[in-house]
Amino acid sequence: MVEKEGSVKKIGLLIFMLPFLMGLSRYQLAREGNEAYQKGQYDEAIQRYQDALKKSEDNLSILFNLGNAFYAKKAFDEAQNYYEKSLSSQTKYLSTKSISNYSLGNCAFKKGDYAQALEWYKKAIKEDPKDLDSKYNYEVTLKKVEEKQKQKKDEKKQKEEEQEEQQKSGDKKEGEQDQEKKGEEKETQAGKEGGEKNEEKDAVENKEDEESSQEKKGEVQAKKQDEQKSDEKKEQSFSNEKEGSQNDTSAVSSEKSQEGKKDGMKKEEAIQILDVMNQEKKDLIWNLTKTESSDESDNGNDW
Repeated sequence: MVEKEGSVKKIGLLIFMLPFLMGLSRYQLAREGNEAYQKGQYDEAIQRYQDALKKSEDNLSILFNLGNAFYAKKAFDEAQNYYEKSLSSQTKYLSTKSISNYSLGNCAFKKGDYAQALEWYKKAIKEDPKDLDSKYNYEVTLKKVEEKQKQKKDEKKQKEEEQEEQQKSGDKKEGEQDQEKKGEEKETQAGKEGGEKNEEKDAVENKEDEESSQEKKGEVQAKKQDEQKSDEKKEQSFSNEKEGSQNDTSAVSSEKSQEGKKDGMKKEEAIQILDVMNQEKKDLIWNLTKTESSDESDNGNDW
C-alpha cells in the first residue's frame, strides 16, 4: 500500500506561507499541532488542531491534519469523518479534493471495505489524473477485490461441495436408515407373525388345556357323582340292611317271643307234669310208707 508521504508537511508549508490569513493565535496552535504530529505525539497534535479549529471551524488544513492525526492513531472512523469535512470545506487558494479522496480511500482500505476504497480512489484520480499514488492504490485495491471475489467463489464452491457431500452422506444415511427401518419392519412383521402364531398356539394350547381341564372337571364331577351315587347306594343298602336287620331282629324277636311263649308253656306244662309226678311220687311213697307201717303193725301184733 502506497500512501501520500509528506501530506501533512505540504499542509504545514501551506500554513507557514499564509499566516496572515489565519491570524497569529490560530496559526500558532496549528503550528504546534504540526510539530507534535512530526514527533509522533498524535494526542497532543489532535488537541492543538481541535483548539485551532474552534477559531476556524471550516479551515481546510486543520480539518485535513486532524484526519491525518486520527489516521496515524489507526482511528479510521474519526479520520474518515474529518477527511469528509475537509472535502466540503472551500478555499479560494487551493482545492484538496484529490488528497481528501485519496485519504478516504486509504481509510476504507484499512477497514477492509475494498469496494468503497476503489470508489474513493477513482474520485481522486478524476480530480487529479496525474496522481500516481491514487492510481497505484487503485490497482492494489482492485487485486484485493478480485482476490476477495475469488475467495467468495471458492468458499461458495466449497460450501456447495460440502452441502453436496452432506446431501450424499444424508442420502446414504437415509438409505441405510431405510434399510434398517425395512429390516426392523421385517423383524417386527416376523415377530408379529411369530407372535400371532404363538398366540394361535397359545390359544390352541389354552383351548386344549381348557378342554382337558373341562374333561378333568367332568371326570372329577362324574367321579364325584359316581362316588355320591355309590355313597347313596351304600347308604341305601345300609339303610336297607339296617331295615332288614331290624326286620330280622323283629322277626327273631318275634320268633324268640313265640319260642319263649312256647318254652314258657312247655315249662309250665313240665312243671305241672313234674308237680303231678312229684305228687304221684309222694302219693306212692305215702302209700308205701303207709303199707309198710301197716305191715309192721301187723308183724308187731304177731309178736
